[in-house]
Amino acid sequence: MKSPALLFSILVAAAIAAVSSGCGSTGPLPITVSNPPPPTATPAAKLLYVDHNGTFYEYKLPLSADSKPVLTLTEWPGLGVAPVIAADQYGNVALGSPQQIRVFKAPIVSF
Repeated sequence: MKSPALLFSILVAAAIAAVSSGCGSTGPLPITVSNPPPPTATPAAKLLYVDHNGTFYEYKLPLSADSKPVLTLTEWPGLGVAPVIAADQYGNVALGSPQQIRVFKAPIVSF
């Protein structure tokens, strides 16, 4: 009975020695997380939209020290509070009030 236990302990000791010495490793660990694809190129912005307390401004880019707005509009005439505004990269604009959402397609000529 002692020889199977002795043989087992020798095998365990040999396995521990092999693992701790690096035996069986073939190099660095493989990278399991692949690199994400690079972002797609987006066209440079041509317009800058600015919202200030219910007034909407549109500027042409690039800006300079003497830049003036190309377009200035009251975002929601008659609304008691300034609306929430969002613009996408294509020039579309959405205005939101507590009751409704208005969407405007580019080019914007009025609200």
